[in-house]
Amino acid sequence: MYTLFGGVTLLSYGFGLMPRQNETLLSQLGRAVFGQGPLYYLL
Repeated sequence: MYTLFGGVTLLSYGFGLMPRQNETLLSQLGRAVFGQGPLYYLL
């Protein structure tokens, strides 16, 4: 549990992501890592 939280936190910081009102942080992170492809939608 702490590993998941720490990983998401570090990746979000590394990509320079900030929470937005219309998109979750995990969605932003998935878009940054996978792009707009099928893996993003699978996430």
